[in-house]
Amino acid sequence: ADLQKAEFNAKNPGRFANEGLWRLSRHPNYFGEMLVWLGHFLVGTPYATPAEWITASLSPIFTYLLLRYVSGVPLVTAAAKSKWRHEPVFQEYMRTTPMLVPWPR
Repeated sequence: ADLQKAEFNAKNPGRFANEGLWRLSRHPNYFGEMLVWLGHFLVGTPYATPAEWITASLSPIFTYLLLRYVSGVPLVTAAAKSKWRHEPVFQEYMRTTPMLVPWPR
């Protein structure tokens, strides 16, 4: 997702990315990051004691909460809205594109 966005920005300076994975999700990079930490947790689950399981479960939960409500989505969305809020294409993108989970429109 980050590579697609970098390539898009190099070819389309000043525009918001709405192609590739960014057509399916407004934050596919954050969704991928969440899946990585969830995957780490799931891979280790069969080998963990109950106390380790509880402790390890905090990582994907904390990652989700941090990216969704604190440092990721809110900051990037606010910056995008301040830059492109008057563009009809951006308004449509915000209205019709899922925030995290990639899903065809």
